[in-house]
Amino acid sequence: MFDKSLEFFEAIGYKKTQDILTKLSIYLHEKLSKLDNVEVFSKPGDFICLINVKGIHPQDVATYLGSKNIYTISGIFCAQYLRNLYSEQSYLRISLGIYNNFSDIDKLVEELKNGGDFYAF
Repeated sequence: MFDKSLEFFEAIGYKKTQDILTKLSIYLHEKLSKLDNVEVFSKPGDFICLINVKGIHPQDVATYLGSKNIYTISGIFCAQYLRNLYSEQSYLRISLGIYNNFSDIDKLVEELKNGGDFYAF
């Protein structure tokens, strides 16, 4: 099964993969920067985006998003040095992959924007 994954990536090519992920990342960061309730810790071009929704624990946001079939993870991610850079004790991690597209990002941003009750999952 791993060989099929490798064939998939080889068919796309490393350069094209990087280009696609960079475009997705820039788009994601542009969209997130327009949300007043979201604090972004990563920068455009990063394929891993760290955010927090103000006033809501990242685990609650991750659980809520998961109930909407948007899969993220929360925590410190074996990166203890982040605690030296920021006062946050936990983050919501959005990992972009070649299988993501702009509509995935739109769906994520819409849920973060409308969020409603992040505890109602």
